[in-house]
Amino acid sequence: MPARSGNGRVAVQSWQKRKLFTSMGLLGKVRRRINRLLNASPQNGPVINIRKRKEGLWQSSESVDRYVAATSQPTVAMSVEEDFAEAWAQGWTLDVGAGTGRFSRRVAAQGHPVVAVDISAAMLEAGLKIASRPYFCNVCSAYNLPAPDECFDTVISFWFLLHFGEWPNLLREMARVLKPGGRLVVEVMNRAHLDAGIAIRPDFPMAINSPKPDSFTAWVSPDEARAVLEPLGLFSKQVVQYDLFTENAIAQARLGAGYNSWIQEIQQLMKDPDCRQYWRRFEQLILPKLPESTGRRLILCFEKGLNQSSQFSYPSPPPPVGETPTIRRSLELFRAAYGDILPATLLSEMA
Repeated sequence: MPARSGNGRVAVQSWQKRKLFTSMGLLGKVRRRINRLLNASPQNGPVINIRKRKEGLWQSSESVDRYVAATSQPTVAMSVEEDFAEAWAQGWTLDVGAGTGRFSRRVAAQGHPVVAVDISAAMLEAGLKIASRPYFCNVCSAYNLPAPDECFDTVISFWFLLHFGEWPNLLREMARVLKPGGRLVVEVMNRAHLDAGIAIRPDFPMAINSPKPDSFTAWVSPDEARAVLEPLGLFSKQVVQYDLFTENAIAQARLGAGYNSWIQEIQQLMKDPDCRQYWRRFEQLILPKLPESTGRRLILCFEKGLNQSSQFSYPSPPPPVGETPTIRRSLELFRAAYGDILPATLLSEMA
């Protein structure tokens, strides 16, 4: 594994050439490397066009600025993701599609050595500017990771697989670099959530495979992920559904034209820290007891090999908060979208 840079800053390293860059001063070489990786990738139709289009978007400073702004505002979903990434990472950790290193920083803060990889040098550079604890970065393609087989204890990937119809190939490549006994922790869009929206209103405007590159979203079920990974010796250990309020296919289908005002009010309510804390607690304590289609996203945790003694402890939920007018209103909006799926007896567990 690579050595840290002597100046204590995050290092950008090319594993293939074993040449350490301590700054982003050689961006011309980095951009040429990106172009070689893109040109070397297999080309087969519209899925690859989507891939190249999205990869191109992530190179621009405007896209980086929008991403940094979007992730600088705390949300319940982001809290869930960061807590579980921190709780389930162990040893040498690879963060695939790391972007600005949000999860890399969280895992590194726990003392684990981390390698963040992304196709966008601009994204990685933005992460370097705010990193407080050293971790490694590499500009590379996730379809062909420049790492040997079975070299990482954990592979994590968030906000990444949803962009690509070729997500099975990306999972296989992540599995390749994972050690026996290692953990694969990935976020995917919950296919059951989309299917529930379609069941309510078949014509509602959210497609699985939109022809417009910027709007493509890959929806995945746990069974589909298992079908890809079990032949490679990875077995499902945990499935966590989450994310009620970033966007919501069920609410969109049920509310129709009223959805925009619904989501805008929800997002305004979620600016209140007590309201976020309430729903963060809800998503950990109550959501697992609701239908598997309720949450928009899933965190899937796989282990390479069968180890019956391995432990996957859940992070501690935040403490309870007293019900406020903001929280009561958010519960009303939840019921407007989901109907009667929430028994009053379950809410008593939030106290």
